[in-house]
Amino acid sequence: MDEGAKTQHWHKDVCVESRCRCGKSSVALLIDWLTADAGDGFLNYTRWKGGSKKKDGKNKIGIAGEISSILAEHGLHRTDKSVKAKIEELKTKYRKVSDKYDRTGSGIKEEAILDDVLKICSHYNEIKCVFGGRPSARPVLCSSNEDDTQVTMETLSSLAFDDDDSTCNEESDEDDVPQDEPQGDEDVSLPASPRHRTLTPSRYEGSPPRSTHSSSVITPTPKSSKRKEPSEAPDSVSKNSQAPNLASKQQTKKLKLTSERKKIIVTVSEGMLKGIKEQSAVTKDAVERKFESRSAELEYKKLKDKCELEIKKSDLEIKNAELEYKKSKDKDELGIKKSDMIAKQRSLCHAEIMQEAELMHKLGFTKEEVMDFIRSHHHDR
Repeated sequence: MDEGAKTQHWHKDVCVESRCRCGKSSVALLIDWLTADAGDGFLNYTRWKGGSKKKDGKNKIGIAGEISSILAEHGLHRTDKSVKAKIEELKTKYRKVSDKYDRTGSGIKEEAILDDVLKICSHYNEIKCVFGGRPSARPVLCSSNEDDTQVTMETLSSLAFDDDDSTCNEESDEDDVPQDEPQGDEDVSLPASPRHRTLTPSRYEGSPPRSTHSSSVITPTPKSSKRKEPSEAPDSVSKNSQAPNLASKQQTKKLKLTSERKKIIVTVSEGMLKGIKEQSAVTKDAVERKFESRSAELEYKKLKDKCELEIKKSDLEIKNAELEYKKSKDKDELGIKKSDMIAKQRSLCHAEIMQEAELMHKLGFTKEEVMDFIRSHHHDR
């Protein structure tokens, strides 16, 4: 692997293989592998997750090694750990986008949001078909009211915050209910609000009218007041009896509505708490995956630095050995040359001595004198 391939980003390297020349980067080829659809789903990604029986007993590192081999066929070199870390990075970025914007699980379609999405996950449009099968991080909750209406977290929150306003509006509506006004000489006063109404038993026909003040004290009709005619007494009695019954019904209805609202508020709180817990779990999982990816990259970097250091040490030792060998070789060659020179000098001296001995023999010196001359000159030289 050349040094340039080590430092290039996933989207900056380009296939330059002579038999292919597709011009795709490493991340483009990786996404092609993830989104490969044979008609019955994304088998490669299913195999990566471990959900396919065709996994052949390989773990994610083994499958990442296969992807690394595919990239190598395009002249792009990535390690198996780097491939695994890149897939986890794509999943983490997609989940981050989904948790932030996509609360329904149906995808992100708004153009204004899509620009922000692509800033977080630049390959969102390519990988959403693969990773989009994951359920939404904010699931739809079901309230426990009578109609079992499905509502989202936003609807439940708005319902909880608007509860006080609806209660005030209903109380103001109840205040608008017309009350029976006293007729004739009856001294009856009814409060405007049902909450402050005092229930009193209806008077019998022919009995004096009773006051319905909060003191609940029965006061007889003054002698100066005129009694009603017998024909008007039944109407007065029915009107006085209808007012307490109406107040009782309204009070019962209000208590029932209050109880239902409390149940809804409790359901809303439980749903919000459940959603927050699930979102926290998803965030924790994403952080753990990111930490695992960074840890793997750190371990790979340490191993790489260690291997490079060992290689440098080996190169240094080889160079030292070569230098020592060269020194020894030069020394041996120098000794050989010196020996050859000495041998040549001796040969020349011997030749000169023999020439002089031959000349002495021709001049009439005896054999003993010639041999003594040869011995003496050999000993001196």
